[in-house]
Amino acid sequence: MKSEPLLVLALSLCVSSKPLSKRRTYNKLLLISFDGFRWDYDQNANTPNLYIFFFSLQYHDVH
Repeated sequence: MKSEPLLVLALSLCVSSKPLSKRRTYNKLLLISFDGFRWDYDQNANTPNLYIFFFSLQYHDVH
């Protein structure tokens, strides 16, 4: 069984590895749900705060 020493070495490296930073960063997701909000409601009504919020968003590619 020549692969046993290699397996032991690989497992020991996985167990003994440490993260580069102790500070954890989490991606944040803000989910906004408009219950009873028609798809064209923002076009038929004056909703300036929605426009301000929408145009102040930051977009990031996840790829």
